[in-house]
Amino acid sequence: MEPNILQRGPAFLAKYKKILENKLAQLPDPQKVHLIQGGDAEGTVKKRQLEKDYENIKNALKFVEQGIYGSCQSCGCDIPDARLEVIPETLYCVICASICAPK
Repeated sequence: MEPNILQRGPAFLAKYKKILENKLAQLPDPQKVHLIQGGDAEGTVKKRQLEKDYENIKNALKFVEQGIYGSCQSCGCDIPDARLEVIPETLYCVICASICAPK
């Protein structure tokens, strides 16, 4: 299925760029976090999740800049607006996220 990004237009990209930038600003920089509270194992897991969240948002912002944000990076279909509202940093539609997206 062909992406429908052009129908979403610049206002769509601007909206999600702002959402993603705000979300990124709320996260501490993973490079500056040595270990998150909660003990060694739990702290390590939380730090890895922080690193993953940080990287996902940075990647989504790259796609906004390229004008392809909102298109599944696996199948090319549009990611439904409802999914982007809940998980704006997602790069995959629901089906691809459940089947092949990296965890």
